[in-house]
Amino acid sequence: MRNASDSIPSLADRRIFFTAKNRFGNPFRGRSRAQKQDPLRKLKEDELDLIFNNVFLDRERAEIVSLTESRLLDVDRGEVLRNSRYIRTFNL
Repeated sequence: MRNASDSIPSLADRRIFFTAKNRFGNPFRGRSRAQKQDPLRKLKEDELDLIFNNVFLDRERAEIVSLTESRLLDVDRGEVLRNSRYIRTFNL
């Protein structure tokens, strides 16, 4: 089976780039490396994993309750993280 790159040799060597535009018309290339490798963000993500690994699932009330506290994410011990009407959001 043939495709477009067979008939046009220059297309076979080209890389395909993501061409979405942001609201200002500039190409969107995702987050910068500085934001991805931010040590505080990594620490917050690890803390969030720790909090959700140590939770109590109250089946009677259908709630997820924190068993640990975190000053970094402002979570108290016993705080409801999720129930049928509420989901706690975290700013990382």
